[in-house]
Amino acid sequence: MSYYLITLVTNSSFASNFVAISISFTAFAFSPLLFLLIMKKYYKVAKWTVILFFIFFISFVAILTGKDSGIILFFIPGILFPTILFQRKKTILVLTSLIIGVLIVVFFINQIYNPQIITSQSELSFYFISNLMGCAIITLLVIWYFKSTNSEYEKIITEKNKRLNTYNIEINEQKLKERRFFEYLLNKLPTDVVVFNVNYKYVFINSEAISEKKKRDALIGKDAFENDNKRIPSNQIAVKRKETFNRVLKEQTTLEWEEELVFDGKKKSYLRKMSPILNENGRIDYVVGYGIDITSRVLAEKNRAALQEQILQLNASLEKEVDQKTQENIKLSEKIVDLGNKRVQLFNWDKSADQTWDILQNNIQNARKRIS
Repeated sequence: MSYYLITLVTNSSFASNFVAISISFTAFAFSPLLFLLIMKKYYKVAKWTVILFFIFFISFVAILTGKDSGIILFFIPGILFPTILFQRKKTILVLTSLIIGVLIVVFFINQIYNPQIITSQSELSFYFISNLMGCAIITLLVIWYFKSTNSEYEKIITEKNKRLNTYNIEINEQKLKERRFFEYLLNKLPTDVVVFNVNYKYVFINSEAISEKKKRDALIGKDAFENDNKRIPSNQIAVKRKETFNRVLKEQTTLEWEEELVFDGKKKSYLRKMSPILNENGRIDYVVGYGIDITSRVLAEKNRAALQEQILQLNASLEKEVDQKTQENIKLSEKIVDLGNKRVQLFNWDKSADQTWDILQNNIQNARKRIS
């Protein structure tokens, strides 16, 4: 309301002038209303009241006093009022456009309409100079407001940036500690552990997979398929790993397989697994690959299979030998039976001897059934 006070002060020497008194009275009458709205916390109503009062009051006074009074100059700082009072860009743009439109309309009306309310050239000059000074003061106050507001915002932003930087430093330090801790644990595991990103590039390699730290560091960010092709003579192993990796990405599940590698002329067997690491959105961030040396188990299984084969061959050999011995015994028993029958016929043996020979024949038949 500074420009209204300035209008009152500059017009006090023209107290007899009806226009000056009317302008001053209207400005002071509006102030209590605005104060009441602010006290009642009707901030939005107060803002819109200020804007509408400014537009209509300045337009009305500018038209009544004419173009030479300089009242129209108050539209210049008035254009900045929406930026001060409102925060929404759309509202600011609409109100600013409205004020500019009203300014253009009032300007053309002043060019066409020449009011006779103020006819004295000295009064018009005084009005013009006082309004020009009031407009300059209000404009400077608006500029000061923006500058002080920007300074406060800069302080707030600087303070928040400092806090944010401190917070980021603390978070990074915490993440670094966690990373070192997990790297320490993973490096102490008695198994190969490798972490890939979704592009099948190395993110982490533990010391069990590659013992030399320089080689591990050199591979970080490199393509795993290319490295496998260079390091492993058999291309099938690299292709199998890449195919398994693609399946893990597609199916989002853990897959395992066995593979055989040759180191320094010695064959080693590994049980490999790949597992997806999902984020909060259910998407894969990383894939963890780990392998266990199962050479001892594979050799034990092969030895057990060989031993079982030897046992089967030995059993077959023993069964064959038993069958041969049984056939020989059957043939010998048959000869004994034939010889006994001949003796019975020659010496007329009794019935008890017949029973003995019947038992012997039954035993021979049972032996043949077991063989068959």
